[in-house]
Amino acid sequence: MYKNNHKNERGQSIVLIAIAMIALIAFVSLAIDGGMAYTQRRIAQNAADSAAISATFEIRMQNRSTDSNARSQPAVLAEIKEAVVAHGVVYDEEHVAAYYTDALGAQLSTCKVGSCPTTVMNNAWGVRVNVSKPFSTFFAGVIGWHKMT
Repeated sequence: MYKNNHKNERGQSIVLIAIAMIALIAFVSLAIDGGMAYTQRRIAQNAADSAAISATFEIRMQNRSTDSNARSQPAVLAEIKEAVVAHGVVYDEEHVAAYYTDALGAQLSTCKVGSCPTTVMNNAWGVRVNVSKPFSTFFAGVIGWHKMT
């Protein structure tokens, strides 16, 4: 009554193994590129935090000076550049942006540090630094993501 048709199902396991291997490779590549993205994000965040602390310290030191001409945006900008580069991030206007903040951390102006009027800097208590660090992907290029930020 029941005829054994297993002869027609030869090779089925090869197809299933191939599909499983593709899925496994996809998950491994996601883990590698995801881990790399997390690492690069952490580097950028450390650079931003360090630059903000250094620049804020420079502003506080300038505020303590009795010389009214001691305020210097280039000195604050130099602190930002030094801290960012020390963390392995290339400093450029496209990937690093710094803004003066008040005592509560609110941004004072849309102008970036180094190009603000003196009145903005005179009211500054700190600096907010935003850093993005683009990097090349390993496996995500297969689906069209050759760079991530």
